[in-house]
Amino acid sequence: MLLLLAAGLHGQPRFEYAAALFSFTQSASFMSWELKSGGQTQRIQQTYLPTSLSLPVLRHTTFTLGTAGGFSRAELAGTRECNGMSDVRLRLSQSLGGSRWFLGAGVNLPAGKNKLNDDENAVVNALSENVLGFPLQRYGAGFDLEVTLAHALNLSDQLGLGLGATWVRPGEFEFRRDSEIRYQPGQRYLFTMVLNRLDPVLAWRVSLLGQSFAFDKLAGQRFFRQGWQFEPGASLDWRFAPQWRGQLALTHIWKDQNKVLSAVAAGLPPEHYYINNSSYARLVFLRDFTARTQAGVYLHFNHFGDSTVQQLNRAGIARLGLQLTAKLSEHFMLGATADYASGSAEDRQGRNLDLSGYGLGAWVKTQF
Repeated sequence: MLLLLAAGLHGQPRFEYAAALFSFTQSASFMSWELKSGGQTQRIQQTYLPTSLSLPVLRHTTFTLGTAGGFSRAELAGTRECNGMSDVRLRLSQSLGGSRWFLGAGVNLPAGKNKLNDDENAVVNALSENVLGFPLQRYGAGFDLEVTLAHALNLSDQLGLGLGATWVRPGEFEFRRDSEIRYQPGQRYLFTMVLNRLDPVLAWRVSLLGQSFAFDKLAGQRFFRQGWQFEPGASLDWRFAPQWRGQLALTHIWKDQNKVLSAVAAGLPPEHYYINNSSYARLVFLRDFTARTQAGVYLHFNHFGDSTVQQLNRAGIARLGLQLTAKLSEHFMLGATADYASGSAEDRQGRNLDLSGYGLGAWVKTQF
């Protein structure tokens, strides 16, 4: 396996292996946040049920399918809900030229809920806050197209370099049930570079990601463009004892200024806009208890900068959690996580909010 691909296996248990016929994963998670300010408490919750199927259809070709269900509730001025299925994502990956070139193509089929009423729109606006980190922020969008080209180089027996570029063309869609106004997110261009060192004792990875964006359009008019962003990251995987390993990952997101044109005379769609200059740090300790069981503890810290488009910004969040992975048989694995988070943030009026929340998750995977 090439170093570029094998780098993604950092942190996976020793008993993980690539599927020959198919791989199916079903997950379930629950996340809850409480936002407290001035004696008032807001509660936002989501149950998330993602499903993924992967099929190696040819020797160097893999087909993947993914979708999810979401059940979300926000207790703001009253209790509001947004429930339903997400879009369906299809992707085909092909390795070329002795497995050193990789070509990927994907589509987003607009099968999810995108035309929202007032209550659902308010819930999705809350889910879209970066600070809270909900896994499903928008249920439905348009017919997206995505194309990726990547190349991997083995610089030595343990050192590899990966280069990649991705073009994403989001589809146009209606986002309000009481309006026929259509929203067209801007095209995105992503460029990546990853340098890996693979070693059973000490492995590391350094990555650079750049993104640029075209203008978003509402009712055919340009109204917003995200500033280009630059994301350096680094990770370390160290097996410091026969049954113990430690992992450290650091990422920083630097974002240029967004460009906002004159406001369009219509309610804006809830959409995911990155907060300026955010940082992420994750520390994990894992222990192999048996040949089929791995458990660990993780500490995750996020710092979020200012934002001109999101309600919550200038935030610091710490999260402490436990994780478990077990191999039940040759073809079945399961995992579970539980964590607690606490921190603070500011709203657009400069008021301070105390944040606290927790998450629970489980997944089962079968592969042959």
